[in-house]
Amino acid sequence: MGRLVPLLLLLTACSATPHHPTVELLKAKPGEEFTLALEGDPVSIEGTPYLLTFTRVIEDSRCASDVTCVWAGNARINIFVSDFSQTDNWPPGSNSVEIGGFIATLNTSPRFPTEGGDGHLMLELRRLAPEPKSGEQTRGYAVTLVATLK
Repeated sequence: MGRLVPLLLLLTACSATPHHPTVELLKAKPGEEFTLALEGDPVSIEGTPYLLTFTRVIEDSRCASDVTCVWAGNARINIFVSDFSQTDNWPPGSNSVEIGGFIATLNTSPRFPTEGGDGHLMLELRRLAPEPKSGEQTRGYAVTLVATLK
């Protein structure tokens, strides 16, 4: 019982102390390539209030790497861009409120838009990995992007 009392006092003190977790963001520089994993950690663009998250693969009809196709196909993805420019809570922490944002829909085929943005930020899709293989479901998507500021 003598050991239990100090432990209980310590736990009580810890629970009474306000805790504000720090969010450690991955950062990318404008004009340089960076990679986002599907539903992985978001990336902030240095010097901006933008936070990017790879949220969805809408379609993936790319030609499998182990076959020959007439057409290369296309993959279409969504990147959610959070804009924290109207909040004092930048970088976003546990108390931040998402003020705005948009979804950039990008394609791997140059026959469709490979770039998208909002007038301040432009995203260019460089690569989507992994390449599909015949007879296998593609998993573990990651996209390589470049962000430029207007």
